[in-house]
Amino acid sequence: ELTGERGNEFEQYIYEFLSDAGVEAWFSCKTSKHNGNEVDVIFLRDEVVYFVEVKFVLPTLNILTQAGIQNVNETFDEKIFNQRINDSSKSFPEKIDSWRSLDADSEILHQPLNSDQREWIDLPEKWLDYDYRRLVVSNFVPSYIEKQGVRFITDLELYQWIKKDKGVFYSTHQ
Repeated sequence: ELTGERGNEFEQYIYEFLSDAGVEAWFSCKTSKHNGNEVDVIFLRDEVVYFVEVKFVLPTLNILTQAGIQNVNETFDEKIFNQRINDSSKSFPEKIDSWRSLDADSEILHQPLNSDQREWIDLPEKWLDYDYRRLVVSNFVPSYIEKQGVRFITDLELYQWIKKDKGVFYSTHQ
């Protein structure tokens, strides 16, 4: 319950940080009013659309052990890729695939800054025209930095990238 509360605040914090930094961003976006493919934050930078899942995860006490690292990885696998979950909800990559298949004349819901209500807007055309990336921003990340086309960065790395223009997307190829 506590993690859920902090998670909602963390999502809002990431969105407000981006907006305050002058980044064009949208919060709590859905493709439909009921059961839409919700994305926590969507933002534009350098003609790339970033679809962001924001996760606040409490680290386990044994984080410095092999079992602790494995637990963290399994937590992210469940939350992002729906591994070991017995429901029909889409994984984060599947949600983004649904977003990318929207028609140019689609409408979406988003929650404007300082508002409690979502509002309908036309799908920004650049979301379909620009390149895109799937991104998870969290207070800490799993032992892998990329999986199934999803890149993982911490909130500190997001800050360094946006505010200090430091490269945080170093190569994952060996």
